[in-house]
Amino acid sequence: SSSRFSVASSWGGGGGGSGWSEAGAAASVFAVELERETCRRRAAAETLRAMEAEEEREKEKDEKTEKKENEEKEEKNNGKERNLKSNNDKNVADEEGEEDIEDLDLSYGTDIDVVQKQLTQQLRSNMSDFIPKLYRLQFDPNTEVQEAMSALWRILVDDPRQALSAHLPSVLADVAKEATASRTWRGRQAAASAISELLIGRRWSEIGSNFEALYVATIRLLDDVKDSVRGAAVGAAKSLRNCALRLVDPYEQRQRDGG
Repeated sequence: SSSRFSVASSWGGGGGGSGWSEAGAAASVFAVELERETCRRRAAAETLRAMEAEEEREKEKDEKTEKKENEEKEEKNNGKERNLKSNNDKNVADEEGEEDIEDLDLSYGTDIDVVQKQLTQQLRSNMSDFIPKLYRLQFDPNTEVQEAMSALWRILVDDPRQALSAHLPSVLADVAKEATASRTWRGRQAAASAISELLIGRRWSEIGSNFEALYVATIRLLDDVKDSVRGAAVGAAKSLRNCALRLVDPYEQRQRDGG
């Protein structure tokens, strides 16, 4: 209406009715078209901005996807390298193991007793390395493990008493370490049971170097979180106490000295 009023005023004060009507109608149409054009341009600008924003989001998404794919490829390649290195290390270990038994006669038709004898001889040459652990595993809470280790002990050790006496310091050190450092309750329980057995009838010269370590280990086992370990530790503590009392008894000392 304001556009019409402005056009009408400029038409000479409203003197001609038909002239005013034509000018007003033209102005009205122009105003409507101008408003429509403005709306179209505004909508086009908003659409363009929306398209640019969508393109930017797609670009960021593509960059993230590409980055993730590159990281996965790199991780996959690293995994292949680690597997390759692990396989190489395994092959080296296998080759070393093969060298250890290269002297065995494994030809077709070889008597199994001959092979067993050769293996036994090779194992006996390294008795000092595995006797402590083999002895301790005979006290494992698992009966199947006990039986297997006891059978292996009988096969490899001709004279158990002499072998145990010869390697007693290392055996005592092993059970003391296992009792305090093992993360498995079975290992700690086996160590406690082994301590109970090892101290029977021993002299100070045999156990003196490990007595303190055995004492500390037994005290810790008595406070173990596992009930069965604490039960085995009670037996170890009694054996340790009896051994200590016997060693400090003057009468026992005279008997040992032949007095």
